[in-house]
Amino acid sequence: MGIRGAPERTVCANELAIKALKPGEDRYIAWVEGHPKLGVRVTPKGARAWVYAYRFGGKLRWLTLGPCPTLPLKEARAAWSEAAAKLARGEDPGAAKAEVKEPAGITVAALIEE
Repeated sequence: MGIRGAPERTVCANELAIKALKPGEDRYIAWVEGHPKLGVRVTPKGARAWVYAYRFGGKLRWLTLGPCPTLPLKEARAAWSEAAAKLARGEDPGAAKAEVKEPAGITVAALIEE
C-alpha cells in the first residue's frame, strides 16, 4: 500500500507506459521512475492525472499538475520540476492553486438579500 492506502505501482517514464495504465477496482498511483514523487493517479473510471506528492509544514500534500494525456509527459516533468524547486526554496507549491480556489466573498445569504 502506498500513500493514504492507495495501491502503488511503478511505471517507466514514457508516453506508451502512461497510456497503457489500466483502471482497477480502486484508485491507484503509478509512480514515474526517475522522478521522485511524480505519479499518475488512475481512477476506477479510467481518468488519469499527473500528481506530485510532497510534505510541507510536516503534512503530506498533493498537487494535481494536470490531466493525462492532455498534459504530455514533457510538460508534466517541467511542472514537477518547478514545484520541486518551489519546495526547495521553502515555498508551498500548492499555495497558488489554493489561492485560486478561495471564494470571491459572495455567499448564498448575500445573494438572497439582493
